Amino acid sequence: MIHIMKAKSTSFRAMSVALLCAIFLLLINATSAWAAAGNPMDITTALCRVINLLTGSVGQAISVIAIIALGIGMFLGKVNWGIGLAVVAAMGLIFGANTLVMLISQNDDQGQVCTPEV
Repeated sequence: MIHIMKAKSTSFRAMSVALLCAIFLLLINATSAWAAAGNPMDITTALCRVINLLTGSVGQAISVIAIIALGIGMFLGKVNWGIGLAVVAAMGLIFGANTLVMLISQNDDQGQVCTPEV
């Protein structure tokens, strides 16, 4: 029983470190947007930069790495199907969040909440 708890603790620790690194990178990216002076849309700009970071090429690369790690974990029998489905559902929510917000708010504009940076 102690061995099983130790294995869960190690994976939880690794996930915690990965989450903290992601939050750190997001805060570094958002800081420059918050530092812009004189713009009344500072918060909106910062939040849109975070959204663009999560749904852009950086977010897609992180998702590919997560799917690879998930596949290896499932292949080795370390990850069960419930965790795998939860990860896939979370990625679907992250990349489909813009569509969900447009659906919930019933925005007739059909535009995006934040336009992607080029």
